[in-house]
Amino acid sequence: MRIHDTMDSEFYLQVSSGPVIESCDRIRVAPLEHESTESLASPATTANRWNEVQDFDWMKPEPSPHWRVLSVGERRRVDVIIGGGE
Repeated sequence: MRIHDTMDSEFYLQVSSGPVIESCDRIRVAPLEHESTESLASPATTANRWNEVQDFDWMKPEPSPHWRVLSVGERRRVDVIIGGGE
């Protein structure tokens, strides 16, 4: 997942490689936790690297100020729709 030019946004992720942000600020991330999550991931890529965010605007050893992990208490319920039903 690559995210560009985005502010004040939350992302609930199931990804096999670390997300990349560029020209972003106040990004919040959390794992996608839903009973259908297993069906979204292939058996070969069960690792979820949702919190391995690479900030292309912050190449320092210190944590980036442009993103953070949502605490459990801040997370919202996320509905996942597979197949685009109406």
